[in-house]
Amino acid sequence: NDITGEGARFLADALKSPAATIRRLDLSQNRVGSLIGFDVFCRVLERNMMLVELNLADNFLGPKDGRALGTMIAGNRKLKVLDLRGNRLEALGGEQVCSGMEG
Repeated sequence: NDITGEGARFLADALKSPAATIRRLDLSQNRVGSLIGFDVFCRVLERNMMLVELNLADNFLGPKDGRALGTMIAGNRKLKVLDLRGNRLEALGGEQVCSGMEG
């Protein structure tokens, strides 16, 4: 796949639907990070109560993406598995993700 931030925006639209029943989403090895569409994607997932597993490994996620991820995690208590391996969140992005987990 070659899903970018633009593709993440389209996925966000699909996940907004009340009919969306996706419980596991594997977006590994794409390029969804550091683009405006990723922020939209995270805001939608913040309110999605069906998704329990999200794989974002190897997606060029950087420190700026940590804030969007942290906010999403803080608002979404259904998500149980989040794979962020192989990204470049660095210390700042990692802190923001952890902050979201603390609530």
